[in-house]
Amino acid sequence: MTAGLAAIALAVWAIGAVYLLHAAPRVRDQHPDLADENPPLFALMSAIGIVAWPAVYVWGATLDLIHRRQR
Repeated sequence: MTAGLAAIALAVWAIGAVYLLHAAPRVRDQHPDLADENPPLFALMSAIGIVAWPAVYVWGATLDLIHRRQR
């Protein structure tokens, strides 16, 4: 079951990462003030969006393992 959830989480993360990477140029075009005035912030927001997917899963899986070991 955990392997199935990991596969689903990885697939959702991959779709989200590809979407964010694909959408970044359009967002940059729609909001040139954000991308031009503060490129590091724009890059940071993109990186957080890409990294957040697996980080949330790892956090949830870790809590699940801790909970199972306490029983």
